[in-house]
This record gives sequence, C-alpha cells and structure tokens, in this order.
Amino acid sequence: MHKVVLDLTLCNEGMSCEEYTILIIAGLQDIPVVVRNRMDQHVRACSYHQSRTFHQSAVGTPVTEAIKQSARDIIRKYSEKEETSGN
Repeated sequence: MHKVVLDLTLCNEGMSCEEYTILIIAGLQDIPVVVRNRMDQHVRACSYHQSRTFHQSAVGTPVTEAIKQSARDIIRKYSEKEETSGN
C-alpha cells in the first residue's frame, strides 16, 4: 500500500499560498504575464498547490465579488512591483 503525505507547509515562493489560492479560485482570464510567472513559480515550489486535494477543494469554492476584488488587488500588487523594479 502507498501512503500519500500532503505537505501543508506554507510556501512563499513567487507569491504566498493565500495569494495563489485566491487567484486560482477567482478564475480571472486576464492575468498579466508577470503574475502568471509568479503563479508558475509558486506552484512548482508548493507541494500543496500541486496536489489533487487542493484542486478538488478549489473547484467547489463559490466565487464572490470579494474574492474577485482580492484577486484584482493581488494582480495590481505584483504588476506594480514589476513596473517599479524596472523589469
């Protein structure tokens, strides 16, 4: 028998676990490349966000206006960081 161990350690690679979760749940289509790159960086480093458990739980989460607004705020945050860093 195989055991699957889910690592729930918080990861801040690229962005925080909370930010990544909000962006995935919001399901926005117009996420800038700079933010997508951070999301990709995060998911590569975060075993929880790679897990089936996360994806199954995210699917059933209702998308509220508050989640959409939080997602837009996260996008703005990382887009502005990119602009001010000169990259």
